[in-house]
Amino acid sequence: RKGEVGDPMYFLASGACVCTLNGQELERLAKGQCFGEVCIINMCKMQSTGIPSEEARSRCLRAADVVALERCEVLALNFEDAWPLMRKVPNLWYTLQDIAKQRMVRVTKQAAGSSRSQSRSGSFRLLQRGPSAGER
Repeated sequence: RKGEVGDPMYFLASGACVCTLNGQELERLAKGQCFGEVCIINMCKMQSTGIPSEEARSRCLRAADVVALERCEVLALNFEDAWPLMRKVPNLWYTLQDIAKQRMVRVTKQAAGSSRSQSRSGSFRLLQRGPSAGER
């Protein structure tokens, strides 16, 4: 739910979901896709700069709602497990970052095409720092 701490992220193993912001559909998600990655990526980036994990968690809030359209099976990856995993498997970091960037481009294009008179109270923000070579 929008505004809640963005931990964990989820991988959709079966079923379908819809991502909405203020009641407007942003994206439909199907088997094999993930959601919640922006918060997990940002938490890991904050942790890599020395921000304590609890502070990083409290600063990364969900920007949208995701609701199941049918029965779903989801796999959760929490921050506590994601942080060491992303340091050991940099390709996971970069893959999730690419997914998040592509999603933000789609959402931004859709928002630009929708009624400009509506105000948007939610936003997606992806921090730019990745794991340093010493952290891998």
